[in-house]
Amino acid sequence: MRVQSMRKRGLLWPAIMTALALPVLLGLGVWQIQRLDWKNGVLDKLRATIAAVNSGGKIDEMGEGASFAEFNFTQISGVFDHSKEKYVFTSRDGQIGYLIFTPLAQPGCSGGECEVWINRGFVPQEFREPRARPAGQNSGEAKVRGMVRRPEKNAWFTPSPDTARNIWYATSFLSAPYIEADATPNPGGWPRGRDPKSLFTSIPNNHAAYAFTWFSLAAVLAIMFGVYAYSRRDTNA
Repeated sequence: MRVQSMRKRGLLWPAIMTALALPVLLGLGVWQIQRLDWKNGVLDKLRATIAAVNSGGKIDEMGEGASFAEFNFTQISGVFDHSKEKYVFTSRDGQIGYLIFTPLAQPGCSGGECEVWINRGFVPQEFREPRARPAGQNSGEAKVRGMVRRPEKNAWFTPSPDTARNIWYATSFLSAPYIEADATPNPGGWPRGRDPKSLFTSIPNNHAAYAFTWFSLAAVLAIMFGVYAYSRRDTNA
């Protein structure tokens, strides 16, 4: 029987393992191709948004019924509640620091459901505390321009937040989309927002390389099994 022949030639278990591994490797390659298509769509939308803003296109005023679709460019007016600031540990341009997240309450509205969280931008470590940047703690009405972003989910390696110091390592403390402020200067220079164009460098798009890796591993596995099977062809001769 064929199975007995494969067992005698030492091919049965290599054949089983190869048959199990190949679909997994090919499936991962196909999945990365699908992710590549999705990521290209995200980058195309981001590119179109930036082009529209740079050409003087209309910017949506954030309000009731406004779209919170990710990467929409918008502007919103309100008053910051600096007492609720949160600090997200990060680095920018090789410098360690924090992103300052502050809720903005819209005019004529009260309650947490009227607050929109704003990523006001980056500060170096020495400017984390509000007292180090008093000019940026504006108490009057503010207008923020920026891009809608979605909160991150904690990865398995994300450190636990330091709640005593109000330091976080992801935006998982948010339950709704937030606005990442553009590079419009804040009083005193901090926090410092960023140009939306810089998002192109912060959103990785390595799915083509990942797909190539998985398909290559599948090809190598198939070749290795073929070479091994060929080397065992005369075992029973």
